[in-house]
Amino acid sequence: MLVDSQQQVSNYMKRYLEIITTISSILLIKDGTSQSLRKKDELWEYIADQDLELYHQLRRSLLGIGVNLPGKLGRKTAVGAYQIARKMYGFN
Repeated sequence: MLVDSQQQVSNYMKRYLEIITTISSILLIKDGTSQSLRKKDELWEYIADQDLELYHQLRRSLLGIGVNLPGKLGRKTAVGAYQIARKMYGFN
């Protein structure tokens, strides 16, 4: 039973980190400055340096893929998806 609750907490924390990382990435993309885009890359690099397995799990998730689409079109797509989700769920 304790193992199950530890696994549940672990899954919850990974999901929470995925959401926080996604929101941070979107806000940095929306800012659009080269400094902000560099900070987004540094955030992902920091996660990779701390826990490579966790980094791969986050990057391979739908949200991780979405906020790391390449190029200007990828960034516009990520911001557009964020705006749609914002309207659907009423946050920010």
